[in-house]
Amino acid sequence: MGNTAHFQIVYDGPVLDTHEMDVNDLAPALLAISELLEEANQIFNEGKAKIDIRVKGSFKSGSFGVDLSVFQSAFDILNLFNDSHLTGALNLLTAIGFIAATPSCLIAVLKWLKGRPIEKVIKIDDNTVEIYTQQESIEISLDVLKLLTNFNVRRSIEKVVLPLKKEGIESFYTKDKTKKIVEINKSEIRYFDAPIPTEEVLEDTEFTANVQLVNVAFQETNKWRFSDGTTSFFATVTDNDFIHRVQNNTETFAKNDILKVRLRKLQYESPTGIRTEYFVQQVLEHRRPGLQLRLPMENPKDTDEF
Repeated sequence: MGNTAHFQIVYDGPVLDTHEMDVNDLAPALLAISELLEEANQIFNEGKAKIDIRVKGSFKSGSFGVDLSVFQSAFDILNLFNDSHLTGALNLLTAIGFIAATPSCLIAVLKWLKGRPIEKVIKIDDNTVEIYTQQESIEISLDVLKLLTNFNVRRSIEKVVLPLKKEGIESFYTKDKTKKIVEINKSEIRYFDAPIPTEEVLEDTEFTANVQLVNVAFQETNKWRFSDGTTSFFATVTDNDFIHRVQNNTETFAKNDILKVRLRKLQYESPTGIRTEYFVQQVLEHRRPGLQLRLPMENPKDTDEF
């Protein structure tokens, strides 16, 4: 028991007259459609439902088409029909634009933007926002905005239209049994380039640490490698006084030297996961290797004789 939707994708152009398409072009595009639908399902349904995508080849003169079936099922089967917050397969595909060419579906909005950045977003109500670019605006649903601002969705749809860059493939479109739903031409491919994602700072902390030199970089642009006794890491040294001493050979190093430093740790959320950067803000102390043996002196003042 589940929720099923069907649609067809078609790549069209003279190079496809034989109904053959290079698997190196087709396979990544189909995987991208699967990734796109799975990501959209996750955005809308937050893990309460899963989808399966199945394909079957279909052809017409001068094209290569694939029939797709999207089967959606809830992990709790009662949720699929009783949970008003669940987005069904048909609505999910409509929001993207694969089965309905509404002016505010994701594909239509990307064609409207033409690669221009969104400059402002104004909330209209709980379900609608208005986005602005270059003194133009359009109202879209909050669901479409979620798709529009999700990097994984944008990267997937970019891969879907990537075959249009190949000579002889002129368009991509979706269709039902009788008519085209939405079409993307070769001239529009740049509208679907995924934007360069911005990284979000998760943590910005400063603390004092004792670190051991692993590798010293004598070029200003290179990072030094340190170890804290457990892990090794690269850090940019920003202590200008220390760098000046290094450049003038007044600061020398030996194996296993220990630096007491003021360390800054910046942690980012990026499309590939968490990324961490370290900066040595200030070198507080430079210790040479070797352990100092401590003697059990009866009178602390006696240490003055040594």
